[in-house]
Amino acid sequence: MQPYKHYFILLTGIFGWVASVAAQADEQIPRRDRPTWRVEIANDLVFGSDNQFSNGFTIQKHSTTSQDLSDLRGVRAFGKGLARRLLPQDNDLVYRKALSVGQILGTPDDLENPDIILDDAPYVGMLAAQSSWIAFNDTKFTGFAMTIGIVGEYSFAEEVQTGFHSLIDATEPQGWEHQLDNEPVINFYYMKKRKLWNKPSFDGAFNFDVSVGNFITGVDAGIEMRFGRKPGGFAYVPDVIGRGMAYDATFAREDGRTEIYGTLSARVWAWAVFMPAEGNTFVNGNEWTDNNTISPENVVGQATAGFHVVRPSWGLHFTWTIATDNVDKDTLSPGIEVENDYGFIMFEWRFQ
Repeated sequence: MQPYKHYFILLTGIFGWVASVAAQADEQIPRRDRPTWRVEIANDLVFGSDNQFSNGFTIQKHSTTSQDLSDLRGVRAFGKGLARRLLPQDNDLVYRKALSVGQILGTPDDLENPDIILDDAPYVGMLAAQSSWIAFNDTKFTGFAMTIGIVGEYSFAEEVQTGFHSLIDATEPQGWEHQLDNEPVINFYYMKKRKLWNKPSFDGAFNFDVSVGNFITGVDAGIEMRFGRKPGGFAYVPDVIGRGMAYDATFAREDGRTEIYGTLSARVWAWAVFMPAEGNTFVNGNEWTDNNTISPENVVGQATAGFHVVRPSWGLHFTWTIATDNVDKDTLSPGIEVENDYGFIMFEWRFQ
């Protein structure tokens, strides 16, 4: 077993035990109305892989909810003018904003090769900030987000991966000098959800969202389901920063009980631009972008399963994502497995 897998298994076990203890010590305490902090960590090591998407994290702060955009407190987020134009102004909706910062990185399968690898995914990293705004109730949801970031050496992805691999005694990546070139990223996202079923212990919603920008341009459509002692509102299907938008569209349960529930989702993603699979969008002269021989798949199916425990002041979320191939296997180096599956661990806190 690879050394870093021990760390992931240990971490999952510890927080799984904490979640079970919290469930047994259930108290009748309503979730308090205060901003929510989230730390989200994504990694493909749970599937024994380290190619294509490799690692990502975000730190998020979500405001309290309000029935008026002007009254939102707790987060300084950009885009308030757009929020008034793009979000519906219905009396039965509540509003929330969020600000996220994070990093993602991806690599080819062979980390020990110091030469440029043209028949596999590139070395790519991005450092970004995202502002998101949502309007929702228990039946409908509208949201949008904007991401501003940088791809390339200024994302410091090389330093993060080499430092982490050194810490856990994993393979030292040798090819970061061939990463995608520095390119500013500007991306916009718009999302709609609508409940199809809504029962006390089960609900399901249709989701549709559009992404436009030089990091990703595409559309998503899918079904999201929750079952168990769930909160009100909508499921959060996590994704790495840049790929989608971060949001918290949940209401605490009226009975104040600990929320213990599962999520399942299935979606189809079709894209016209995706930098981690195609290379630099506007910057010319990058060796991998100009000379690679891989053939990306522009339509990808994705499924997620999650387990969630949420208390008044904290929560734990575990999500596993699997996807169909996003690169034609026949255009890859012999022996390379096309794996773009990964897991998420998310911690959340609501401070006084």
